[in-house]
Amino acid sequence: MINEFLVSCGFFVTNAGLGSTPATWGLSYLLWTTLSPSADILAPVTFLKAAFPDGKTAYEGKFFHAVCVMISQIFAVMVCFQTGGFPVGPLVHRITNCAVETRPLIDVGAFDLEPCGGMSTWGEVDTGNTRTNIDGVVVPVMENAHYGGTSHGITPEMILQFVAVFYYFLILQNKTNAVQKIPSWMFVWFSVTSVFWMAGNGSTLIPSRSFGNNGKKWSHLIAPYLNCFVGAFLGSRVGSYLFKTKVFHVEV
Repeated sequence: MINEFLVSCGFFVTNAGLGSTPATWGLSYLLWTTLSPSADILAPVTFLKAAFPDGKTAYEGKFFHAVCVMISQIFAVMVCFQTGGFPVGPLVHRITNCAVETRPLIDVGAFDLEPCGGMSTWGEVDTGNTRTNIDGVVVPVMENAHYGGTSHGITPEMILQFVAVFYYFLILQNKTNAVQKIPSWMFVWFSVTSVFWMAGNGSTLIPSRSFGNNGKKWSHLIAPYLNCFVGAFLGSRVGSYLFKTKVFHVEV
């Protein structure tokens, strides 16, 4: 558990320090899974390893262990993105100086953590209204966003995130064939990079990041997990069928 926590922290800090782009998400994942092959980092990987052990994974019959791994991933997000308020900023900002001050005023000071790799889909949103703060300055009124930025229903963002995770676990089933033509490290880098290129920084490939924003509703925290778990399950099964893999891949 400690290893998963430390590797996840390193993963987030490295990505933030490199600029938090699709390419840096892939590069950071490649780096830390190379340094610590036993670390999952990605919650849907942990989920599949525990729930569908037909891939002969290390979590076979150890569902509680998998839950603890996912909790370690959540703690890493909270430490990186939630520790330290304004004007100090969270840990990831203190190390990399990646965050942007969005409202540097006495009673509304805040950081935009999306440049650090934080999720923006399930945080606070601008209502379009304004108020006058104690400094006499007009500032926007913020409120908690609902899942997908709407009060209810499925949104295009949610669908895009589902498709991106589905795609990742689909191509993962073709790893055996792919690495015969390209280096393994290139496959790892491309697979993660392409997911963030498709879905942007809100990708649910790392749903633990929902614990690192300003969302207070349970739907902000749980819905990303459900979205990516369904996408991961369907993507891995469809990929296994299409590529007729003999080994069920759940990790790169």
